[in-house]
Amino acid sequence: MWSHLARRFLLVGSLAAGLAPRPSWAQSADAPVRVERDSTGLRLTVGGRPLMINGVNWDYVPIGENYAYSLWTQPDAIIREALEREMRLVRRMGANAIRVYAGIPPRWVRHI
Repeated sequence: MWSHLARRFLLVGSLAAGLAPRPSWAQSADAPVRVERDSTGLRLTVGGRPLMINGVNWDYVPIGENYAYSLWTQPDAIIREALEREMRLVRRMGANAIRVYAGIPPRWVRHI
């Protein structure tokens, strides 16, 4: 179960999304992702090396809108512009992963 959750988290947010430069040891998208346990606790590894996740919860709600706003129902140009602006901020803050909520269409997950 942990391995499945780790893969999903990485796919949506981290190395697969390109938010951070891909380390040389993780050049392949097929690098094994594991959660390992030792006396100090749990550790996420990619390709046998520890991965520190610096993540952020992310959702998009423009000023003047509320929780009912959905970016994904807007025209493609608006979505693309919002994602460029938002993901640039995420990269600048040093995050290598994002946590997102239900409802993002698969094509925009790949875009992110």
